[in-house]
Amino acid sequence: LFTAFNILQRRSMLRSVAAKTQHSWFKNVASELNQVQSDIAKVVAHKMATETLYDAPLSQHEVKVLSLMKQVQSVTRLVDGLNSSRLSMRNEARSMIISKGLPGFFVTLNPADIYNPIVQLLAGADIDIDHLLPREVPNSYRQGLLVAKNSFLAAKFFNIYVKVFLQ
Repeated sequence: LFTAFNILQRRSMLRSVAAKTQHSWFKNVASELNQVQSDIAKVVAHKMATETLYDAPLSQHEVKVLSLMKQVQSVTRLVDGLNSSRLSMRNEARSMIISKGLPGFFVTLNPADIYNPIVQLLAGADIDIDHLLPREVPNSYRQGLLVAKNSFLAAKFFNIYVKVFLQ
């Protein structure tokens, strides 16, 4: 499953970057990226990882790396799973709030697959869901192991759960 997602993410990245190379500013960003020294990029990455980026004054080269990072995010914003795609979705939600107002009704859906007996049913267990007694409800630990061993069950359960909710 993770390998398939990785392949799809790489494909999306290649398509996104190829589409963005037609912009006139991309050549400038590419040439500036070639001029960045790897040790400066490592320093900025370390400061970002340790959350000490703005504790000390930044050098001219570090500021240049940060500005390039902002421009590179816009290049990769269409690739699922990257921080820039999440930023793009967050900005889209904010713009909808600005244009249409705050939602009057908000729902958070949390299908907990390790507590729901439907997962056992999808796994092939002989369970009568309509007449399920409290002692027959699956143990969350054993069900968690089942979900961990077969992630397809969790995905199928999520799909069913969301479809039923939306109907």
